[in-house]
Amino acid sequence: MATTHSFRYATLRSPLGPITVVESDKGVAAIDFGEPSADALEARLRAAVGGEVVLQKRARLRATTELAEYFRGRRHTFGVPMDLCLAGDFQRRVLRQLATVRFGQLTTYGELAKRVGKPGAARAVGVAMAKNPLPILVPCHRVVASDGSLGGFSGGLDVKRKLHTHEGVGKLGGGWVSARGQ
Repeated sequence: MATTHSFRYATLRSPLGPITVVESDKGVAAIDFGEPSADALEARLRAAVGGEVVLQKRARLRATTELAEYFRGRRHTFGVPMDLCLAGDFQRRVLRQLATVRFGQLTTYGELAKRVGKPGAARAVGVAMAKNPLPILVPCHRVVASDGSLGGFSGGLDVKRKLHTHEGVGKLGGGWVSARGQ
């Protein structure tokens, strides 16, 4: 018998455009830039969790409220619980370490690889960041290349730059400042 997973979702209007937040009974499971259809969300969740999915639309979730506060400059940390059910084992390790990078600070893919005990695995960390199911909440926008360049970002580099500007991270000589050795 297939397990049924219950999720709720809501969309926030942000300075970056619509952001859709999905939560399970355990916490926030996904944040998407844009406003995917309910059918697309349900199919993605079903494929990820391997069972039946019940998906309900809500006007607001605690995470959408906290994200709105973040964009208004009233919040630098998030208090909502996270459900990393859409992440693999290595990715969970990376995301847990990444969650410790504070507002306005940056780290590099290589530094993050060292923190998870995999020095030399900067590319694997980059892949984990590209598939981060919880951007902003788990701040993959705070990860840059070792030369200070932006690297990549699932929401696009323009969004990454806007998030850096929002957090007060300054541009430096064509690259971006990196706070090494946090």
